[in-house]
Formats: sequence, structure tokens, C-alpha cells
Amino acid sequence: MEVIGKQSSELKLFDKSFSLDNTREHRHRIIISPYQVAGVIYGEDNKIYGLYRLPLKQNKEDIFTKAVSDVLRTNNWFNPPYKSVDIYYCGGRLTLVPEELYNPDETITYFKFNSRLSNEESVMSELLSGTNIQCIYSINKTLKTALEDRFTNLSIKHQFSLKLPFVLDITADKSPNVFIHLYSGNFQISIIENKELLLYNEYKYLRKEDFLYYCLNSMEQLGLNPEYTTLILAGNSIEMEEILKLMSEYIRTVKLLEFKPKLHNPSFLSQIKVHEQMYQLIGV
Repeated sequence: MEVIGKQSSELKLFDKSFSLDNTREHRHRIIISPYQVAGVIYGEDNKIYGLYRLPLKQNKEDIFTKAVSDVLRTNNWFNPPYKSVDIYYCGGRLTLVPEELYNPDETITYFKFNSRLSNEESVMSELLSGTNIQCIYSINKTLKTALEDRFTNLSIKHQFSLKLPFVLDITADKSPNVFIHLYSGNFQISIIENKELLLYNEYKYLRKEDFLYYCLNSMEQLGLNPEYTTLILAGNSIEMEEILKLMSEYIRTVKLLEFKPKLHNPSFLSQIKVHEQMYQLIGV
């Protein structure tokens, strides 16, 4: 799990009314990936009390768990109890299986069709909300145990379970939409048509030309015409503007993600770009 390229800067925003002594009625959403730990603390009225993004300082899988643990240990808003702690994880490998073909007893077998399973990993599965797709993924055992020991009222799900319902909702038109969430050196691609998922994949890249190849090749596999396909970009990569300009030369409609966040705080939203903080701001 090598992290390539320059990483984005950290972000820490907290409402003046937020107190570590008064968190039991707040919910805490934490997004963990090989590149960063990000999250949002919000109330029952969807008001945001805290919003953060903390890049991970690591480049090998064997220190991924330590890098995450260091972030949790050195930032005090991870310490108090919350009404719920929802962790969305993206660090292992992922397999998608139609619900009608899914047998819970064969979960590990499905996973091994596409990926190698190491002794350090556990396999988890969940039905993606609003779909008939089972998401099967691996998670580091040590990290999973550390999260379960640290947090109460905890749920762990894959990051895709947060993203896919949102992407299906915003791509309501019948024409094909390519949705890309971009990190520095890595991107996740989802292709949607007629509100159905046609393709999901994740790629590493060293050069912008590699990014271009993977994206156009994914579209070509499905026979998508760049003249009639919309490309939507999200993420907080420092290369976003360059990627946006490059892709506009090959695809007619290329745009940054725009949406009205269900989680809100005017003072926060005036300081950020919503396409950079998608996972923290979308509803569930």
C-alpha cells in the first residue's frame, strides 16, 4: 500500500460551542483510508460541530495501523464518548456481488475470486443501501481490533457504502456519468447509467497520463462515448486543477462535484470546497 505523490494539507475546523465535555448527543463519522483520516462531528439537527482532514504520514502497509493509531492518539476529539461512531474504511480490497447470488457462508470464497487474503486481514460484508449489491472487503485485523477497543457505539462499514447511494442520487439523468474521487497518486472510479452501477475500480497512478489512460480505458470497456458522458471529479488532491484541465481535452463535459450538503454550518461551509470534503458532508 504505497502512497504516491504529494498529500493534501490538514484541515481542522471546530464550532465555538463544541465541548469535549458535552459530546454524548453528537455523532462522529470517521473516514479512514491509506491517505488520511477525515471526519465530521454533528448533532441531531445535522449541524456540524467539527470537521477535519488529517493526512497520514506513512508509505508501507505494515505501518498503516500505527499511522492511524497515532492520529487517534494525538487528537483529543477522538477521546470522548459519542452517541454513535460510524467508521467508513477504505484500505483493503473490495469485491461486489449481486445480492441474488450472495450466500453468506461463501463470503470469503467470493472475496478470494478477485483478491488474495493475507493472515493479517479479516473479511467483512454489507448490503449497500438502496441497491441489490453486497460489498465484500478486507480490513486489517489489528486495526479493526484497535477501533473496536477504542470506540463505543461503533459501526464499521466500507467507504463505498457511504458513496454509492449518494452518487446514484446525484446522477439521476439517463446518460452515463463517470464519478471519480481523486487522491494524490490514487483514484476511485464509479460509472453509473440509468441509476445503476456499471463499474467500480481503484487505480494507482504516477503521472497524469496514467490517470487519463485508466479513465478512458474504463469508459471504452463499456462502450461509452466521451461526447455524451459526464465526468464528475471530487477529492482533495493538489493535482485536481491539472487533472480537470487534462480531462476536458478528451471528454466534453467535465466538472467538479457540486451539491448542497445535508450536514451544515455556514461558518464552516464558507471556508471549504464541498468537492474536497464529500465524505464528511453527504447524508446517510
